[in-house]
Amino acid sequence: MSAIPKEVRFNWNDLQEMPDDGKRYEVIDGDLYVSPSPFPWHQRTAGALFGAINLHVRKHKLGRTFIAPLDVKFGFEDVVEPDVVYFSRERLPDLPNSVIEIPPDLAVEVLSKSSRSRDLGPKMKLFARFSVPHYWVADPDAQKLTAYRLSGGGVYAIEAELTVAEVFKPSLFPGLEISLAEVFER
Repeated sequence: MSAIPKEVRFNWNDLQEMPDDGKRYEVIDGDLYVSPSPFPWHQRTAGALFGAINLHVRKHKLGRTFIAPLDVKFGFEDVVEPDVVYFSRERLPDLPNSVIEIPPDLAVEVLSKSSRSRDLGPKMKLFARFSVPHYWVADPDAQKLTAYRLSGGGVYAIEAELTVAEVFKPSLFPGLEISLAEVFER
């Protein structure tokens, strides 16, 4: 889905006025993006990834994991709602009572037809610009997960690219093994 024309700039205040209609509203560089409610396989994939990460994070007391909907505010004109986010204890020592305004250690997006170009384009650039060290992209249609890691040059490099038949062992979480067959199970 495309953005509203550039001559109109949106921000955090505009998001507060959006209707509670089940759609996802995000602002990236002042552009408003609206997505329909996700399909069941999108939610199933996001939930499976959240479950695996959250169980490991809680067991080892590593920090906090959240699943959408949850706004992450990078700036007044940059507010997004990743499908899953993880904050280490060091990055998010106390849970805020309002919107989170700290870049996560990990952002996870599950691709859908309405979000694919945004998740792999402007949103990925936003995460890199605000130094989110890890970015994972799950593609339920292709049954593939790509893990990116921020390089010293401020761009993402592919750390792992896996298919449904593989087990993901993320460097961010030593000891965690995620069966992609379970993540993409239909």
